[in-house]
Amino acid sequence: VLRYSSGPLNKSLIHSVVITAQTTGVCLNLRLQYFPKNIKASVIEDLAQASTGVWQATIEAQASEEWGDGVQKVSILPASTTTPLATNNSAFSVTT
Repeated sequence: VLRYSSGPLNKSLIHSVVITAQTTGVCLNLRLQYFPKNIKASVIEDLAQASTGVWQATIEAQASEEWGDGVQKVSILPASTTTPLATNNSAFSVTT
């Protein structure tokens, strides 16, 4: 994934990133947690069930979120807690 290296959108993503999680068994109300560089707390948003066992969310390219170069971490959370069910420490990579 590319990010801007200069200008008013400095360090924001150029394109949105779609995160897909595959599950087995019954899962309800899963959430995505991700970690932009300029936000002190993580960002948490709902995953949508795309099909049986497949959940998706989009990290939108927006100027308010800055990203450093390198691999980026995401976690999948249950609805009720912030304890991850799964974490991918290299879900996607950002470069200029």
